[in-house]
Amino acid sequence: MVYLSISDVIDRAWDLVKRYGLILVIVYFAIIFLQNVVGRLMAPPIDPDVLMTALQTNNIAAIESLYLSNPMGTVVELVLSAVLFLGLCNCMLQLAKGTDNEISFSHWKLDLSVYVKYVVVNFLVDIIVGLGYLCCILPGLFLQARLFCANIHAIDCPNEGILDHIEASWEMTRGNSMTLIGLCLVQIFIIIVGLILCCIGVLPALVLVAFSDIVAYLIMTRYYERKSEEAAEATVNV
Repeated sequence: MVYLSISDVIDRAWDLVKRYGLILVIVYFAIIFLQNVVGRLMAPPIDPDVLMTALQTNNIAAIESLYLSNPMGTVVELVLSAVLFLGLCNCMLQLAKGTDNEISFSHWKLDLSVYVKYVVVNFLVDIIVGLGYLCCILPGLFLQARLFCANIHAIDCPNEGILDHIEASWEMTRGNSMTLIGLCLVQIFIIIVGLILCCIGVLPALVLVAFSDIVAYLIMTRYYERKSEEAAEATVNV
């Protein structure tokens, strides 16, 4: 088990943002723009005031009616969003690993099974965490922390099964639940700061948050540790 340090995660993520942040901000903007365009075309328009009122009054029926008035459009939007962000996550994962140093469409060229597993894993995690939050905030935070890495693991280990990704996240986050909850709070603060900066800083903040997720995953899988050991061994052999 590897214990996380929030400062170490943010420092490593910030280094990656300084190297790749500008181009990733452009990609992020393109994905969000495409997602919104498809959403307007396929999914029903949702009145934010009605949605907020339904959430505040815990009116589950009203929330369901908002999203299920055009179920096919909603499903298409959700699947497209997952596919777009899967490629982005894969790209950022490879950049963080150092296996690639540039962004290309090849990061989206993955087997269909990877996309299917990613979508299903995200769906299962959302359901489990959502049920946790319905019970109480603390169970929701705990489950969110323990299932923190499931979607990244689905990309990093595409040959494993859907439940394997969830089990792997549960195992690797053991002993780091409070740290991951703390990291989540730091990420929320980063996004708020981005919003305060006339909303201009939101996309860079999202890139930093995404990199921090990936860096935390790589630390817990001992990737950086193994990489350092391999470099030291190669130096000795030379």
